[in-house]
Amino acid sequence: MLARYLDPRWSITGIQSPRPQGPMASAASLDEVCESHLQTLLAQQPHGPYYLFGYSLGGTLAQGIAARLRQRGEAVAFLGLLDTWPPESQNWAEKEANGLDPQVLAEIDREREAFLAAQQGQPSGELFSTIEGNYADAVRLLTTAHSAKFDGKATLFVAEKTRQPGMDPQALWGPWVGELEVFSQACAHVEIISPQAFESIGPVVREILG
Repeated sequence: MLARYLDPRWSITGIQSPRPQGPMASAASLDEVCESHLQTLLAQQPHGPYYLFGYSLGGTLAQGIAARLRQRGEAVAFLGLLDTWPPESQNWAEKEANGLDPQVLAEIDREREAFLAAQQGQPSGELFSTIEGNYADAVRLLTTAHSAKFDGKATLFVAEKTRQPGMDPQALWGPWVGELEVFSQACAHVEIISPQAFESIGPVVREILG
């Protein structure tokens, strides 16, 4: 979806964590996942400037990778976060103990419905078993995760419909980024990656990147 809003000179490379052999499933810590993805990125592009963009946990990983790149002396020209919050801002141990909460299950159901609509109703049970497994892995890793400081600017898109009361982006991200620009979106967490949300997000990213 993002590509359609960018100048044709931009190309997008996605980093995934397939199950069961991917780093999300096998890593003992989120730091290990960041290091694995960092090596994947460096193999693709050995030097900066780097442009990183991630949704939810993907944003957590993007921020961690950005911090590691800066520690190497590399330039990170853009860090985009789609409704991503520092791991320290939520009680992930409680979430792990309670398993998949009703809100998460509802989000997965909405994702399933959207996917099936796009695929003309062709089911894919394996895909959504993977989604649920990835979520469980994410919660497990987030229970012990600690953010690293990225000394550059981050651009955060916040899904206002699901933002918890008292969650102040500037206060929560302040210790972990050098500067934060926030764009509020009138949508829920799962909706922020929808085509409708990108009608407003896409042009903002295009203007930033040029």
